[in-house]
Amino acid sequence: VFRRLWENLGLHTILAGLFNERDLSIDVQEAIFCMVLNRLTEPTSKLGVSDWKDSVYRPEFERLKLHHFYRAIDFLDENKDTIEEQLFFHHTNLFTQQLDLVFFDTTSTYVEGDAGAFDLLEYGHSKDHRPDRLQVMIGILMSRDGIPIAHHVFPGNTPDTDAFIEAVSDLKKRFTIQRVIVVGDRGMMGKRTLEVLEELQLHYILGVRMRNIKAGPELANSPEPYTFIKNNLKVKEVVHQGKRYIVCLNEEEAKRDQLVREQIEIKLRSKLEHGSIKDLIGNSEYKKYINV
Repeated sequence: VFRRLWENLGLHTILAGLFNERDLSIDVQEAIFCMVLNRLTEPTSKLGVSDWKDSVYRPEFERLKLHHFYRAIDFLDENKDTIEEQLFFHHTNLFTQQLDLVFFDTTSTYVEGDAGAFDLLEYGHSKDHRPDRLQVMIGILMSRDGIPIAHHVFPGNTPDTDAFIEAVSDLKKRFTIQRVIVVGDRGMMGKRTLEVLEELQLHYILGVRMRNIKAGPELANSPEPYTFIKNNLKVKEVVHQGKRYIVCLNEEEAKRDQLVREQIEIKLRSKLEHGSIKDLIGNSEYKKYINV
């Protein structure tokens, strides 16, 4: 099954062409397939893959040695952009679809032990909840069909906004796109992000908290009616100063937020009566409710 998917995606043909150009051993190509198969079923290290392959029936794996896996990693690193571009064009030709919607997101992955001289490793916001570990950030662009288009590896302290800007700029430069909508969550939102999207003439959908934009109160109180989507979601479309907003309302969450605010207000008033305001300004729970 996995081998058929591998061939249908065009990976066998793409890699074979690149290998012929570089006169590389077929064993290195088999090592790439072996690593992908391992990643899909029982992920482990390159050394672990070298042992794991013996539990899989595929005669071509019997010739593989540990050095084939490390050579395969070098090959993939050297040819990353070419492989991504050929996969993209193979996919668009195969399904005769124009790229029109692109999703972007990031994650982090950390390392244990001595990282050596790997210069991308930095301490940063850990999505694995391990701020005590050196990490890298990984960003991926995907089509509306869930097919990866390209990926990027960033230093571990890269903000989501910077990663988003670099990824969409690269998308515009490397791939033949006409009209495309780029989608990112609220972590990608920022003034510079919007400027770059406008410069690249890309359409976009970005998530943002209402309290983080000046127009928030006007959008929330606009007269347009909400449309019921499901039990905990209503939406309405509002055009404000030439921009289109989709305002989302989760009434269950709104009630929870109101209850939290009321509880914080009670505690805050009590502390103000019995303490100093200086002790509260630096408190992350209270600072957004205090205006000095």
